[in-house]
Amino acid sequence: MIYKNVLVALDGSIFSDYAAEASIAITENEKESSLTACHVYAAKLHFDRFSAMEDGLPQHYQEEEKLIYLRNTHDALIGDGLELISDSYTKKRGETAKVKKIACRSILPEGKNFKEILRIISEQKIELTVLGAWGQGRTW
Repeated sequence: MIYKNVLVALDGSIFSDYAAEASIAITENEKESSLTACHVYAAKLHFDRFSAMEDGLPQHYQEEEKLIYLRNTHDALIGDGLELISDSYTKKRGETAKVKKIACRSILPEGKNFKEILRIISEQKIELTVLGAWGQGRTW
């Protein structure tokens, strides 16, 4: 069966590497197939956690001007850092796809991973989603 739109969700775990290999194998011999490599990052979660701890900061950081500066610095570092990590996960798959002549694109949405994956499946009419059996959040 030919799947035209395949999504692989990545998180840098060995299990998502297996999923990526499977998605490449599924799409590599199908000229009409395309692959979307996706990693969802949660910058807002970090912002919320930072906001929650603001009351515990030393008094000299409680001034509104300093809080705004800290929030902006935190958002830039976390947002850019998480996006860079996400890009490294998807870029590797894009390079493999290019070598195998598979149409591939990367997307890096911000949010709750399962919600964003479901949104992407719906909006982009994904026919097959490939996920690792376990991800980075697995506890042994």
